[in-house]
Amino acid sequence: METTVDMEKETKEFLVNIHFPEEIIIEILRRLPVRILMQFKLVCKPWNSLISDPTFKLSTKRRQRAIMCTTQITEKFDGTHFDEKRKMLYSLDCELFVQDLPCPVKVPSERYTIQFLGSCNGLLLFCTSGCIYLWNASTRCCRQLHQLNGLMKRSSYHLFGIASGLCFNESSNDYKAVIIDTNPYVEDRSLRVSSFVYVASLRRRIEWTDINFPYKLIRNQRTTLASGALVNGHLHWLVEEGSGNETVIVYFDETTNQFHKFPMPETTPHEGGFATPFLRLIVLDGCICMCISGSNFRSNDILIMREYGVKESWTTLFRIQGIQGCFVPLFSSVSDDDILVSNAWEIEVYNCKNNSSKKIKLSPDRELLDGYPLVYEETLESVDWVQQD
Repeated sequence: METTVDMEKETKEFLVNIHFPEEIIIEILRRLPVRILMQFKLVCKPWNSLISDPTFKLSTKRRQRAIMCTTQITEKFDGTHFDEKRKMLYSLDCELFVQDLPCPVKVPSERYTIQFLGSCNGLLLFCTSGCIYLWNASTRCCRQLHQLNGLMKRSSYHLFGIASGLCFNESSNDYKAVIIDTNPYVEDRSLRVSSFVYVASLRRRIEWTDINFPYKLIRNQRTTLASGALVNGHLHWLVEEGSGNETVIVYFDETTNQFHKFPMPETTPHEGGFATPFLRLIVLDGCICMCISGSNFRSNDILIMREYGVKESWTTLFRIQGIQGCFVPLFSSVSDDDILVSNAWEIEVYNCKNNSSKKIKLSPDRELLDGYPLVYEETLESVDWVQQD
């Protein structure tokens, strides 16, 4: 009778003699989560070499996640005010798995604030404690890019009230960071109506270039505090143009460092056209979308441009209703009918079929988001090439 030891020995011998073609191994590895690939780099030298290859890094299956900074709060004895406690970082995937992330840099206190400025190829551009950083939250690698002191035409070093983004220039194999600043607090009053655009290529020694931007950021705070919607390699923002402050979409050409106008939808589902309290650009399924809220914030229409750059392809994708607030879709959840949405204070799962929603509790403590979560993709992209400031 065959013993358990004999069976284990035969199984090991069988597995040793199995040889998969290299292309099948590569295809299997491409489908695995980043956290598993990081472990598989330790299996053998050939796997480590393969997984570390830049071509393989960008060809892995992209799993979307939403990253957010929160503030833990406690009620005072009178029940009318809140005391802020420490900040927390979380990452959430389509299966609603919540991951607690450590702060990637040293901060002066537990009440630090992280402002996410953009994401591209799994890399996150963020600002905290007067510095700008590039971070891969999947591999936990982080590099400082620049100190804000001396960069912005403003008295303080925070980046509130700006538009921003991160993109990749394939022709130069380089990442570019973009910051658009309309600052009402500069000492020179003549500069208060101007917009300043700073662009930096990240693979060379970082030097920020100030370029022409003949537009104004929208004064609506919820619209302005947004990273650019990255579609077709370009960053897109909602801005105002001319003396009439007409709302338009512009995109940044990463090869020429120039801004161009982009087709707006012909009409909007809400009465009042684009003169509504809330507009925001997002990306769903690789397409640029616009979120439009009515004047009472009881419904949010999501418009999608089915064919990039074609004005006539704008159409209504779905409507978020039954929950009040400026809710913005992040990405689809496990079910095709479930969408992860956020209103900058909390995050919920919204069902498009029955217009129901369920709040997601990130931790046992009471917490509020510090703004809209930023959607990024899991990749193995390195930040070791960054030329530190």
